Amino acid sequence: MANAKNIPPDGPLRVDKIPRFVSQDIYLSAFLLSRGAKLVSSSTVNGRVSWTFEAMNVEALVFAFNNNAAVPVMDFISRMRTLRSMTRSARP
Repeated sequence: MANAKNIPPDGPLRVDKIPRFVSQDIYLSAFLLSRGAKLVSSSTVNGRVSWTFEAMNVEALVFAFNNNAAVPVMDFISRMRTLRSMTRSARP
């Protein structure tokens, strides 16, 4: 049995903690999804939806988005529809 005083107050250490990137920009989020970023979750706070991604390589993708990088249009539209559907289903 583990000694209770060795366990941190917020619970056992997790080795699967992966850095996260959070965006409230639906266009950026659709671009990230189109480029293969992994969507972890979505949440709504005060009527604003935010999407959380694994932060691996996201910085480079955000840079590409800000520099008007090309993305397949139909992929982008499909991801936009998915995100809008998530937004609508999150409404009370």
